[in-house]
Amino acid sequence: MRYIIILILFTLFHSSFLFAQPYWVNNKTIKNNTQYYFGIGISEISEVVADDAAYINFGKMIEIKVQSTTERFLEENKSGITDITINSTKIESDVKLKGITITERFYNDDSNTFYSLIKYSISAYEKILKRELNNEIKILKERNKNKEEKIKEDARHSAEISKIEAAESISLMEREKREEELKQKEEARRIEHEKFMQEHYKLFYEKPVSPYLIDFQNAEVGNKSHELVLKPTIAPLNFIQANYSFYTEHLGFSLGLYWKNKKIEEQDLLIKLRILKEKFGIYPIAIAVGVVQYSYNISDFTNKDDIKWGVSPSVMMNISFPQIYSTASFSVDRRKLSFGLQYFPFFEKLNGKISLVLQSDYIFKEEFEDRFGNNLILQPGLKFEVIQNSVLLMISYEDNEFVTLTFDFKF
Repeated sequence: MRYIIILILFTLFHSSFLFAQPYWVNNKTIKNNTQYYFGIGISEISEVVADDAAYINFGKMIEIKVQSTTERFLEENKSGITDITINSTKIESDVKLKGITITERFYNDDSNTFYSLIKYSISAYEKILKRELNNEIKILKERNKNKEEKIKEDARHSAEISKIEAAESISLMEREKREEELKQKEEARRIEHEKFMQEHYKLFYEKPVSPYLIDFQNAEVGNKSHELVLKPTIAPLNFIQANYSFYTEHLGFSLGLYWKNKKIEEQDLLIKLRILKEKFGIYPIAIAVGVVQYSYNISDFTNKDDIKWGVSPSVMMNISFPQIYSTASFSVDRRKLSFGLQYFPFFEKLNGKISLVLQSDYIFKEEFEDRFGNNLILQPGLKFEVIQNSVLLMISYEDNEFVTLTFDFKF
């Protein structure tokens, strides 16, 4: 008997709870639903999600009505509207839910569920729809009117621009013609100047650039196949360098031996390839790349562990300046960066027989510094051409210590 009473009480409670909820919540529809447009949204997440669902469902119900009414309104007002098909799609999207708001909401505490309802009688919605359609069509007509006026204004503007562009085109053609004439005159002057320079500095252009400066090689590969460089010192009397080089048209092979304290302490082997030699305007330029193998601490051949050696890529370049009868040279590898300048004073009178040489070295590896520990060394020299293109003699001051007498034989 007790269980029957409990069951009756549960049934009564459940019924009263159902009656406490709105009809549209319990039945997921509304009373007299044929007389209304409606949309119901349900969400266990939030009220906003339920509202969005109600708008979506309401939109689905009115979609056909909105489409047909929009098409009818556009047909009635087509005289002021261009491209009705495109405008119909846009207006449908714009007016479908304009003026529509949530009619009712409900929240179920037990199930934590949000319910939203949008409900409009058919006649009420049609009034809203017609009102919004009239507003949209007014805006559209005004926009079309402004667009047509803008098109006319653009056409007038384009006509004016065309006139201006035609005048500018004529002016541009005349200016380009003048510029072309100036370019031709400048090119003629440049060619004439180069021709003058080639003739005036003919002897300098024809004089071969020596591959050696003070103690480094530039991008040249020599005007003869063999070159031997011997370098004794005058003060104090000693011998510090010997180099032999063999040259082909584009390649150079050089072996160098260097003495310290009357012992051979350093050696290097350079292989270089000249990749460029031509004139840029009036300036002859040569560029070479190479590989240098070097060794030091080699005087004691019996203890091979003390011998240090290395291999490095090398880049060499030189450029000549005929106006000042000079050639600048550049060389870099892992040991040092060298820059040199060879200047021929009174070139025409002395026929290029005498030149002043200045070389500056920045040493990267301390093993190749001078004995005072300087990594920046400035070395001047005076070079004499004893036999043209065959024998050179140079007096120089090297390593902040030696006055040297260099013999350079080409054969």
